Amino acid sequence: MSRGSIIKRGSTYSVVLDLGRGPDGRRVRRWHSGYRTKKDAERARTELLARVDQGAYVEPSRLTLAAFLRQQWLPGLAGRVRATTLHSYRTNLERYVLPRIGQVTLQRLTPAHLNALYGALQAAGGRNGRPLSGRTVQAVHMTVRKALGDAVRWGLVARNVAQLADPPTPKRADMRTWTAGELRRFLEHVEGERLAALWMLAASTGMRRGEALGLRWVDVDLDLARVAVRQTLVLAGRQVVVSEPKTSRGRRSIALDPRTVAVLKAWKTAQAAERLAWGPAWSDSGLVFTREDGTPIHPEWFLMRSSGG
Repeated sequence: MSRGSIIKRGSTYSVVLDLGRGPDGRRVRRWHSGYRTKKDAERARTELLARVDQGAYVEPSRLTLAAFLRQQWLPGLAGRVRATTLHSYRTNLERYVLPRIGQVTLQRLTPAHLNALYGALQAAGGRNGRPLSGRTVQAVHMTVRKALGDAVRWGLVARNVAQLADPPTPKRADMRTWTAGELRRFLEHVEGERLAALWMLAASTGMRRGEALGLRWVDVDLDLARVAVRQTLVLAGRQVVVSEPKTSRGRRSIALDPRTVAVLKAWKTAQAAERLAWGPAWSDSGLVFTREDGTPIHPEWFLMRSSGG
């Protein structure tokens, strides 16, 4: 038998590779089956032998995409990525990918599978069969590409077929920001509210929602009129968790104007009074902005309130 023989079995062809002898002295042969024509088998034999020569050969496996992602890839990310990132990956896979192509064998996955998936998602992948946005489909593609990249590194597949797929290009969304007058009217409207200082800080510094809600008093220096962004409060599914800024640029020190300093000083006094009123029931989170009992504020509340909800 040559290094790569082609054998017809029934209506299909198989490529049988002879990989030499194993540690026990026996011949090591690997079958690659399911080719419809002899020409397909010959093309596969050429590619397989080239991979053997390059040291990139991957032994055949029946591992499905779903089994790889659920049993190997996602568990392997725990502790290596942010909780929010892991939740995003899992949501993209469980909601959009696995119900449609999870049964496909990992090694048989093709760019055509992924292109068909992206097309189906764009056509009717959203809630109640509505089209899914190009941005969401792009996020799905990025998740699949990363997972398959790890599969290549781990020797489970020979190439990352997601790199050969054609995901949609998301349309750039038009962003509308408040005018100075609109911002001033909003701050006047919330001036008497319990958390008016939160809106003032966000407006005067440009801090993001998670940064403002994750700010701790130990990171605030009212004498020097500065705050340090060292953590954020974000959602991982429905759970509120503390996370670090995504980038090194996210860790920064921000100067405060005199009005914001005055508002924060007043709020610190008011929060101390709430703490005394709650007594032992107070939750000492160390956060600047909390609910009345000291527990963190849900990020979605911030979004709804700033939208007028």
